[in-house]
Amino acid sequence: MHIQLFSGQKNYPTVRNYISLAGAQGGFFCGDNCTDFGKMVNTVMKLVKKVIYSNFVQVRMTPAGYWRDPYNYEQYQELCGILAQINGECSNQSLATGKSNILALNKFVNVYSAIDEVLMPKTTGNFAMYEPKTGALLELEENPIYSEDKIGLKRLKEENKMISCRTDIYHMDFVGQEFYETHLKKILSGEEHLMNCE
Repeated sequence: MHIQLFSGQKNYPTVRNYISLAGAQGGFFCGDNCTDFGKMVNTVMKLVKKVIYSNFVQVRMTPAGYWRDPYNYEQYQELCGILAQINGECSNQSLATGKSNILALNKFVNVYSAIDEVLMPKTTGNFAMYEPKTGALLELEENPIYSEDKIGLKRLKEENKMISCRTDIYHMDFVGQEFYETHLKKILSGEEHLMNCE
């Protein structure tokens, strides 16, 4: 998000290499399986659906910026929060998605887990998301944001600048010493091809 909105803008550096570790790239939605923050957001959404997509909440509560409710997708599009904006999903897409900033990356390394117990969907770290209205899981290649190349991911992948690595570890293990040795250290030294990815 920050790359798309701010990279190279006044007072912000230009991002050339980006490493994402278990990020909510495809958005976050937990429905009836919410815990902690997700439960609070889901409760608010049921009571006052517009609140979570309001600019006030979007800029003050970082996780709210990732909230992508497939069962209230038209509202998500209409209110055009940060995630909808940069995904090119707004019903009136007059705002820039920041695609040029994504395409300017030299390298985008995306590490995620299929057994992540915090993020929902679990593979949102690889731009998986729930399909509007049906709630069916769409993995990266099925995701229209990728297949229609709305933000430049497909082109980045075709140019071998985007590397997706699935490693089946729990969410908090992304900050552990073992993960640093087996993955992060290799990425930082330019040897991401040596990572143990599924």
